[in-house]
Amino acid sequence: TRQGLASIWYAFFLFIGAGMVVSVILIIQLQYRLVRPLQRLTAHALRMESEKDFSARLNFDREDEIGTLAKGFDRMMATIDERTEELKTANKMLTQLSQIDGLTGIANRRMFNESIARLWRRMTREKGCLSLILADVDYFKKYNDIYGHQMGDECLVEVAGAITQSIHRPDDVGARYGGEEFAVILPDTDERGAFFIAEKIRTTIMQRNIEHKGSDIHPSVTMSLG
Repeated sequence: TRQGLASIWYAFFLFIGAGMVVSVILIIQLQYRLVRPLQRLTAHALRMESEKDFSARLNFDREDEIGTLAKGFDRMMATIDERTEELKTANKMLTQLSQIDGLTGIANRRMFNESIARLWRRMTREKGCLSLILADVDYFKKYNDIYGHQMGDECLVEVAGAITQSIHRPDDVGARYGGEEFAVILPDTDERGAFFIAEKIRTTIMQRNIEHKGSDIHPSVTMSLG
């Protein structure tokens, strides 16, 4: 009886010990095969949500359900990343279109307003000079009456090209202010520098020799600047 009871207790403890060993092995396997991959997948999703970075990938090299889920997640993030970049590009183009004059291709009145406000603040902060040139094509109404509005549009394109040709610094802004009126914003430029640019624009337009029979001052298109 004593031997039998001892055998029973021995078998009982052996069974308990074996069960504990098997449980530990199962827990380790679950941690390695299931819990940790799910934690990594969850952390990856939360990080992308907080950082808005859809370029990171999990790259799980597994053939089970979690591997399939991770690969599907990576494909979905790749699609979102691609669509996000397309959307950024489209928004950038839309912003540019909203700031560019459709006829002349230079800045429009909206971009002029934004630029002069921004540069005014910057020059105030830096205690620098900010010059503004306002310009008007002379006798432009007569030009339209004689040559027609289509030729008038081509004339404005030529004038805008002369302005663009005369300014070179990245922060200089040439804009169509309205109708035949143009404006040039020159940060870090004093009165003498602004006069030089204005004279350069005026002479560049005259060198293009655009015929203007209706002008009272010159046989070609001229521009008054101040």
